[in-house]
Amino acid sequence: MRTYEVVYIVQSDLDEEALTAFSERIQNVITANGGEIVKVDSMGRRRLAYPIQKRQAGYYMLMHARMERPAILEMERALRLSEDVLRYIVVRLDEVEPVEESVGEPVEEPFEAPVIEEPEESSEVAEEE
Repeated sequence: MRTYEVVYIVQSDLDEEALTAFSERIQNVITANGGEIVKVDSMGRRRLAYPIQKRQAGYYMLMHARMERPAILEMERALRLSEDVLRYIVVRLDEVEPVEESVGEPVEEPFEAPVIEEPEESSEVAEEE
């Protein structure tokens, strides 16, 4: 299963109970289709960058979930058909592989350039006769 990030914006005129119920409904759609919820976060009520359906604000919800294609399709269908959702986006998160420390060949000691000595100028001034 791959991990996806889902962000959706819900109308701002919903109360907390309706918002929680809607979020749980979306989570149930994912789990019913074999998905697993990793993280759910409410980013709160925010002003929209531009009006959407004559609305100026909305509740932003963020969710990370591990799911397969059927769960994604059902979740998107539920989000698309809901009149409370203004916008949504689903993005696949890249799997981050742990970086192993590579033990390579030892680095040679720093090379010191030979110092070229310049001939000293005599401080004595040749006397002209």
